[in-house]
Amino acid sequence: MRSTSLTATHFVLLSPKRGLSNTAKIHSLIIAGSILLEFGGIVSISINLILVNSPWI
Repeated sequence: MRSTSLTATHFVLLSPKRGLSNTAKIHSLIIAGSILLEFGGIVSISINLILVNSPWI
């Protein structure tokens, strides 16, 4: 998931010849960034749940 978002971001940044306006690039970056943030939040929440529910702590 993370690599997909980064690849999409790099593709947007490195392909100005595709006819994308600056607004479209910014929107793509925001979307990729929000996907990364959401994925990171899910991972941290699941890690916290595992730590809270683990019997050896």
